[in-house]
Amino acid sequence: MFITLEGPEGSGKTSQLPDLAETLRSHGYALLTTREPGGTSIGDQIRQVLFDLDNKTMHPRTEILLFQASRAQLVEEIIRPALKAGTIVLCDRYADSTLAYQGYGHGVDLDALRQIVHCRALSCWSCGRPVSRARRGASCREASSACRRVWRCRARTCRESRSPRRPGARARESSGLRPRPR
Repeated sequence: MFITLEGPEGSGKTSQLPDLAETLRSHGYALLTTREPGGTSIGDQIRQVLFDLDNKTMHPRTEILLFQASRAQLVEEIIRPALKAGTIVLCDRYADSTLAYQGYGHGVDLDALRQIVHCRALSCWSCGRPVSRARRGASCREASSACRRVWRCRARTCRESRSPRRPGARARESSGLRPRPR
């Protein structure tokens, strides 16, 4: 079982994760905790690049691909082996955060971003799915079109959207983390 804790900054995800892990362990479940971005040596290096405030000119496309690269490493090195072994994996953030911050926060086209995050287009390799399985329901042309749309976003630079000086960014990001009717 793969469980992610998602929510806006300061909502208590990181604080709640150890308590949830301890509760599950006390009931006899094999459990592993991790975080994103990071969770692996390579992922932690990517995390440093992503959160380095000197990288003010990082383009949202670069940021999205770095998050996907960190996620790919985490899936292959930690998540997939643990799940195959029957271990429950608790993860502090995952794909929903990418949709909230890069989609809602930066104004990246959400449909195109979902294609990337959910491995239906450019990042089929990030979760290890074979391309043919990832493209199910979408032609190559549709997947390519979705990828191109994401790069035509209305975004400012990555650091601007996280800056407290840019009004509304946090509210837009938070709206991306609220449950949506299905």
